[in-house]
Amino acid sequence: PEVITKPARKTLILDWGNGPVLDHIAAALSKLGHTVIRHPRSGPKRADIIHLIERERPNLCVTRQRLYIQDARVNEALVAVGCRTLFVDLGVWPHYQTYLMDCAGDNAASSIVGNLARLESDPAIRASADLYEPEVARMRDALLKRAEEASSRPKELGLEDLRDYSLLVLQRGGDQVLIHDGPKAWRNPKTLALSVIAEVERTNRFVVVKPHPMSADDFDIAPEGPHHRVVDGFRCGALNDRQLAWLMVNANNAIMINSTAHFQTLALGVPTV
Repeated sequence: PEVITKPARKTLILDWGNGPVLDHIAAALSKLGHTVIRHPRSGPKRADIIHLIERERPNLCVTRQRLYIQDARVNEALVAVGCRTLFVDLGVWPHYQTYLMDCAGDNAASSIVGNLARLESDPAIRASADLYEPEVARMRDALLKRAEEASSRPKELGLEDLRDYSLLVLQRGGDQVLIHDGPKAWRNPKTLALSVIAEVERTNRFVVVKPHPMSADDFDIAPEGPHHRVVDGFRCGALNDRQLAWLMVNANNAIMINSTAHFQTLALGVPTV
C-alpha cells in the first residue's frame, strides 16, 4: 500500500528470466508517473548495476527473486541510496505460472502451502488451474513417448533390471534454492541421498538415485548396492530426458527437490514428496 500511495519518482527494474510480468509492471509504474530504468540482472552485469544505482539513486527497485549472497553488493548499494526493493518471487521460469509478492522469502512455508485449501476452494482459481489440463496432458504424453524410446536401450541408459523402486531426483549442488530455502539437513545432495539409502536399507526397499545432470560428475556415492542404484549421469539432452522419463514412468513413488521434475511426476500420477 505504501508503494502505491506514495509512488517512487525513479524505479529500477532488474530484468531476469523471460515472460511479460516485468513488462506489465514497468508499464503500470510509468502510468503512475515513475521514471522507469531497466537493466539486465546477471553475474557479469553486477558492477554495471552498482554504478547505475549510485548514479541514478532510484527510490524503488523491482526484481525477480531475492538478492542472494552473490548479489550482496547490489543489495548494499540499494540500501546505501535508501532504495526500497520489491521482489516478484517464484516467477523466473514459465512452469511456475504464478507470481507472489514476498520479500521475506517465506513462500514455501506460507503463501503456497498454508493457503492450498483456500486456493482449491476458490472457483476462479480452480477454473484457472483447469485451463492447464491440456498442458498437463501434453506433458504426460511427451514423458510416455520418451520412456518408450528409452525402453529400447536400457543398458546404455543404466536401466537394466530395474523394478519396484522409489526414485530420488536430486538438485544441483550449491543451487541457491538449497542454500537459502532448503532445510539445513538436506542442502547437500549427497547427504540427502545417503540418508534415503539408509532408510531404504532399514525398510528393505530399493531406491534409484538420479543426480542432477549438471553435477553428476562429482557425485561420490557407490554406483550400486543391495538397496540402491545411482544411474549414470548425462548432461542435459535427449539421453538425459529419456532416462529420466523412463525412471519417472516406472517408479512406485518419487522424492525430489527439483521444481521441473516434480511437475512431471505429478502429471504422471506418481506419488511425489
